[in-house]
Amino acid sequence: KNPHNNVDDLLNKLRDKNSLFPHVIVIYDEFDDEELKSLYLQSDVLVAPSRGEGFGLPIGEAMKLGLPVITTGWGGQMDFCNQKNCWLIDYSFVKSDSHFNLNSSYWAEPSLDHLSFLLKEIYSLDPNQIKQRTIIAKDSISKRTWDNVAIQNKYLVTERLSKYYNPIFKIGCISTWNSRCGIASYTKNLLKYFPEKVTVFSPLDESKTDDLNDKCIASWSLFSNKEDYRLLIDKIISSN
Repeated sequence: KNPHNNVDDLLNKLRDKNSLFPHVIVIYDEFDDEELKSLYLQSDVLVAPSRGEGFGLPIGEAMKLGLPVITTGWGGQMDFCNQKNCWLIDYSFVKSDSHFNLNSSYWAEPSLDHLSFLLKEIYSLDPNQIKQRTIIAKDSISKRTWDNVAIQNKYLVTERLSKYYNPIFKIGCISTWNSRCGIASYTKNLLKYFPEKVTVFSPLDESKTDDLNDKCIASWSLFSNKEDYRLLIDKIISSN
C-alpha cells in the first residue's frame, strides 16, 4: 500500500455499478519466492496492461513458467515480448496524469476494448494453440538470465565500445562548489571520477578554490534576486 494506490477505491466503485462484478482479491502481503511461484502456477494468464515498464520482470517470470501473457505493446518488456510469444495490447500515447504532475510527460494508454478482446480470445482458444505461443515465450526469456546479461554487458564494454574512437569532450558544469550545500557535495563526488577536465562555473559569492584542475570560474550570484546571467553566459562562451 502507498498513498497513490487507489485500487481498492476503484474496485468498490466498479462493484457498486455492476451486480455481476467478479470476485477480486488484492494482495498486499509480501510473498517469498515459493509463494510467488505458487501464485503464478495457480493462474491461467498474466495480464499486464501497464502504461510503461522498466524491464517488466513479472512478465518475464510468467513467460518462464509457461503462462500466457497479455501486455501493452510498448515499454521495457518489448525487449523480449512480441506478437509470436505474447498477446500485445494496442495503445495510444496520452498525457500522463500521474502524481508527479510533470509537464510534457506521456505514457502509453492501453486500449480497454482491445484488452477485452484479447482476454476473450485466450479464453476461447484451444489449449494447444496457447501452448504453441508459450513454448516460444519460454525459450526466448530463458536466454535472459542474470549471468547472460552480465556477459553481454561485459562483451559490449570490452569488445565493442573499445573499438570506437571516443573523442574527449569539453565539459562545463554550473553548480555551487565551495558552499555548505548538498548540491556542491553531490557535484564534487560526481565530477571526481571524470577523466576529462571539467570547468565549473561557480557563484561569485563563494571563496575561491583551486581543487579542480585549476578550472573553477566564478560567474554568477548565488543571492541575487535578479535573474541576470550575462556574466555567466560570457564566461561560458569565452571558455568555448
